Amino acid sequence: MNANFYWKVLLAIVTVGTLWLTYSALSLWIGYIRLDASTKPKSIEWNVHAVSDEVYHIDAHYVFDWKGKEFSGETEFHHDPFRNAWAAEEGIKAYKKHPAYIWFSSSDPTYSSLQKNFPLKECLSAIVLWGLLLYFLGLKYYVNKMKT
Repeated sequence: MNANFYWKVLLAIVTVGTLWLTYSALSLWIGYIRLDASTKPKSIEWNVHAVSDEVYHIDAHYVFDWKGKEFSGETEFHHDPFRNAWAAEEGIKAYKKHPAYIWFSSSDPTYSSLQKNFPLKECLSAIVLWGLLLYFLGLKYYVNKMKT
């Protein structure tokens, strides 16, 4: 096999990874943008959710009013895993100490969450991969130009 084959395989892998991560980052960014309004909840019910024997997450079921209508939603705090149920219960106590806000889409209030986190890591990773892809394409262009 020649070097051109390996070069094409490398470019294909980097291109697929770049496109996949870009799609993922754009999906998360659009979800972030959609949460354009906030309000205080009428009620919140906190629960501990066992993912496995050593991973626990906190779930929150909430109800809120928007333009005279009542909406409900659910948020799983999967970015804050806990090692046991007791630690998750302590996490619930910490969440209860801070005022909660419901973030929702003003055009579709059924889309809501207690968290509104900008996908910084995913966006930066996509940008870095685009830079890497452009670097490899520029390198290929430079090598081909030097051959002629």
